[in-house]
Amino acid sequence: MIRRNGTAQWLTVGLILLVGLTVNAQVAVKAILNHNNFMLYEPIMAKITLRNFSGHPLVFGKNKKLAGKVQFQILGPLGELVSSAKDKQPKIEGILIQPGKKQDVVIRLSDYYSLYKVGRYTLRAYISHPQLKDSYQSSRISFTISKGIMIWDHLVGVPDVNNKGNGRIEKRKYSITSMYDGTQNYYYLIVEDDDNIYAVRRIGREMSRYKPECQIDRLSRLHVLVATTPRVFAYYIFDHNGKLEHEGVYRKSDTTPTLVRNYETGSVSLVGGTQAEKGVDYDQAPTTPFENPKDYEPKKHKSLFDITGRPEDA
Repeated sequence: MIRRNGTAQWLTVGLILLVGLTVNAQVAVKAILNHNNFMLYEPIMAKITLRNFSGHPLVFGKNKKLAGKVQFQILGPLGELVSSAKDKQPKIEGILIQPGKKQDVVIRLSDYYSLYKVGRYTLRAYISHPQLKDSYQSSRISFTISKGIMIWDHLVGVPDVNNKGNGRIEKRKYSITSMYDGTQNYYYLIVEDDDNIYAVRRIGREMSRYKPECQIDRLSRLHVLVATTPRVFAYYIFDHNGKLEHEGVYRKSDTTPTLVRNYETGSVSLVGGTQAEKGVDYDQAPTTPFENPKDYEPKKHKSLFDITGRPEDA
């Protein structure tokens, strides 16, 4: 979760002039992101590919003689240098790259840099290592952060299942937002309250004939049915913090999948259609090979931003 009121402290990092990629580079560095366009507060993942041309094994470890570093120079929408965390920097540890081999490292950039302004950013990755005389950089890449357009929202109370409450009912707001990513529109789920963002998750592509179908059950969980093709639908259940509790894929048969709420019990069920078969009715694969569903789960430990908040809106 990310705090709205900005309790995290930031430090502007100045980078010394480093050696760029050339044919004589001892380490080739390549950087790509999991998307080119992001919803505000969405996790931003960078994959750094390192190829070792030094002629020697490169070990990245905790020992000072092996403590290789990765840094990023990120320029914001106005060309300003983006702040990084004061006391937290990305680490590369437990990696051995043999001569001529390559290694991928995935870093969640949004844990280390203050990426809370809407607009276009540029990024360059820098790698250094005690065994290497020079440091090396990737080519510059760009990405965009935007707010999208809200198409549905609903306010719920947080259930006190353990009877730990003080009589005050906490609240959450679920919203479904649409954002254009440069090629097509995607739907996002955002879970928030007045002070915090709990989750921002991409849940499916927008199709003009089919809007996401949403229902709330008696435990304040959100049920979402999203069309992935005209015949196939993804079904999700999220808790009040945005944690994914269930997902399934269904297709049309003689009937069309839909969500039904029982107003007497407060339960929500999927009816109609039939369960889809992976590899026959659909292919389920991440947008890029280094995305991991766990990257989008609500954090249960204190992170850079604290588990309860997000900075102020820019």
